[in-house]
Amino acid sequence: MLPVPSPEQQECFPDYTPAELERAVRAHAHKAGDATEADWWLAGLRDPSVPTPVTPFVAISAVRVKVEVLRKGRWVEVTTVVFQPPMGC
Repeated sequence: MLPVPSPEQQECFPDYTPAELERAVRAHAHKAGDATEADWWLAGLRDPSVPTPVTPFVAISAVRVKVEVLRKGRWVEVTTVVFQPPMGC
């Protein structure tokens, strides 16, 4: 079970309107060099009841583990290891 995000963490996922999402998708497709691709993405976004490769969701993209060692009574950070879980996990 994932923890409830703090208000600061929640700010990473700001609220947006459907019109703002459409503008962002169209801008991205245009920047990528194929403005017509936006129509394909938007078709999938408009009907979330049908699972498609473009159904939006929030998922964990990486797990960071800070490795520390106890030296002379104090915890000292040694490194941080990043794991990237497979999509859908």
